[in-house]
Amino acid sequence: MHLPQGNNSKNFLWTQAQLHSGIEYFTQPLKHKPCKRFRLSGKNIFKQMFKKVKRLFSFARSSVMTKGKILSAAQELFEEKGLDGASVRDIAHKANVNVALINYHFGSKDALIASLVEEMANASYIKLADIYKSNENPLQKLFLAIDMMMDKIIDNKKYYQMLHHELSTLSRPGLREQMIKNIKRNRTELKNIIEEGQEKKIFRTDIDIELTVSILFGMLQQVTSKAHLFKDTDHKLKTRLRHHLQDLMSRFLSKK
Repeated sequence: MHLPQGNNSKNFLWTQAQLHSGIEYFTQPLKHKPCKRFRLSGKNIFKQMFKKVKRLFSFARSSVMTKGKILSAAQELFEEKGLDGASVRDIAHKANVNVALINYHFGSKDALIASLVEEMANASYIKLADIYKSNENPLQKLFLAIDMMMDKIIDNKKYYQMLHHELSTLSRPGLREQMIKNIKRNRTELKNIIEEGQEKKIFRTDIDIELTVSILFGMLQQVTSKAHLFKDTDHKLKTRLRHHLQDLMSRFLSKK
């Protein structure tokens, strides 16, 4: 196979994008005569393409790993010092990267905070959505949702304590709006599960769904914000809370 000749032909330029994808060039018919000095075998072309693609994947993987390190370090420091107490320089030192990399990946400290909050919220939302779409019966879906939220919140108590504190302030209105939007999104998935149970005549229909969901969120929030009142280990606290919430929801929602 030969490289096409003709810098005047827009359709047959051997561009960097073509080298990266290997698609455009190889799917177009060869209409121009090959230039001898650029003549390469098909094997050599694919070898060059493979090297470039390999470098691209290596760069992408390294970029994702670096971003993850920064987010992990940021979460630890925000939990320890608060959003205002941890500086970009502190985060860079904790993540063992230079400040320029944080600016490259996020642009600013506020954007880094927003990315961390969004990543944590998205992980919960995706799991809740998967539970709702599963083939389990509505009561079991609700139990799975409670387990997921409980594990997430108790395993990240300091993070959620920090978020609750941020919700009570007006120092970052944009972040506060983002957090409220994420909470509403998760509440909607729980409401969908309860409504499904009502449609299938498993749950009572004479209940206030909004308040029922608020009971679940409120109890989980109390357990994290008042963690000092509980002397249990995290494992024991999860067991107590799981049994209590499952019993509470089962008795309250099930048709008599």
